[in-house]
Amino acid sequence: MTGNPIGAVRRVVVAGDDHGHAHVVADGPSPHVHTLPGMPAGLGLIDLWYTDGAPSDGTSVDPADRDLSVAPVPGGTLFRVVQFLPDDELPHDEHGAAQLFWHETSTVDYNLLLEGTLWLLTGHAEIELHPFDVVIVRGGRHAWSNRVDTPARLVTVGVGLPG
Repeated sequence: MTGNPIGAVRRVVVAGDDHGHAHVVADGPSPHVHTLPGMPAGLGLIDLWYTDGAPSDGTSVDPADRDLSVAPVPGGTLFRVVQFLPDDELPHDEHGAAQLFWHETSTVDYNLLLEGTLWLLTGHAEIELHPFDVVIVRGGRHAWSNRVDTPARLVTVGVGLPG
C-alpha cells in the first residue's frame, strides 16, 4: 500500500512447511495501516504481525489482518511501526496544549526510535530520544511527544503479560 500518509513498510514473512523447509509466504508492504479517529491522517500505525499465544503455524493466514488494538492479548505479541506527527499538527485542547495519547497497557513494550526526535512522557519525567535510542516500557501511564517539525517513526514490539 503506497501513497498512504504514513508511508510503507516492506514485510517479508517466512514460514516452514511440513518438511522443515523455509518458504517466503508474503513479501510486500504491510496493508495493515491504521489512522486514529480524531487525529490527522499522518499519525498512525502500520501493524506488521501479531501472535495470540504460541507462535502461529505456517499457514497463509495473516494475523495482522484485524481491527486496531493498542495492545496484544494476554500472552500474545504485536509488532508495529508508529509514525508521530509534530505536536503542532495534532488537535489542541482549550489551553492550546497538544492532545497526546496517554495510555497504559498490561504489556512489556520494546521501542526503538528509527527517525526523528521524540520525548517519552511519564508524568514524572520527560526524556528526549534520538534515532536508535531504545525505551522499554514495563507498565505505567505514558505518552509520546514530537516537539520538532518533522515526523518521527518508532518500531514497537508489545508483549502481553499472561492473563
